[in-house]
Amino acid sequence: MAMPEEEIRRIERVRIAASPIVPAAIDVARVSWGGVWSGFCVGLGILVLLGALGMAVGTTMVGPGLADPQAFGTRAGLWTIASALIALFTGGVVASRMGTAVTRGAGAIHGMLVWVLALGSILAVAAAGFSTGAGSGLFAGTNMRAVAGDLSSLATGEPDEIVARLDDPRTADVVVSATGMPREEARAELAAISFRVRAARNDPGRARAEARAGLEEIASRAATRAEPFVRMASWAVFAGLVVSLIAALLGGTAGARPFPLRVPV
Repeated sequence: MAMPEEEIRRIERVRIAASPIVPAAIDVARVSWGGVWSGFCVGLGILVLLGALGMAVGTTMVGPGLADPQAFGTRAGLWTIASALIALFTGGVVASRMGTAVTRGAGAIHGMLVWVLALGSILAVAAAGFSTGAGSGLFAGTNMRAVAGDLSSLATGEPDEIVARLDDPRTADVVVSATGMPREEARAELAAISFRVRAARNDPGRARAEARAGLEEIASRAATRAEPFVRMASWAVFAGLVVSLIAALLGGTAGARPFPLRVPV
């Protein structure tokens, strides 16, 4: 007598349930770019959200009664740094959870890739800023050579024209904006150069040389003064990159969830 089909299926189910199980072979080293992009987008959204919150709080606090604007600016900078670290940590967590990170090492790699994408976007924005001249302060030592050339253009023409430019108050504003020196110091330096040019008025070549040498000296002095700040800014950038990378790595590690995948054989 033939066995009923229902009985055959029941026996097969029992046989499968009783079969030994082994861990599934999975590639834990594979990078999930979908998870990485998800972490990057979520981190960017959190950064924008925290930035909007900081702006709202800041605009509420700013007013005629603000006692210490410098302290307020310091707090705003600290809030920006904290927001970036929170965003990177969260992005690393999301990248690991949404991806295939089942080990801490794979999670750390996902977090690092989120950091790389964030760094790339920052560099793209910075490149746009440099193209418009907004980022020249980070390269003050190189930029001062260009500043010297711009200031030397004031030493062209006849001696009377040079004196008129040096005595013009707008020239002091140009020097202050180009070199960052105090306004009173810029005026004193320009007055000294103007005096030397007047003394050599009868020799136009010497007058132009005096003006050019004085303006180049202003640019050189400003570059020397800026060097410590440039070094400090360089180390601050390096430290910020390291701390932000650590935040992303910790987020990726925290987001990794080791779990056994087992399939019947």
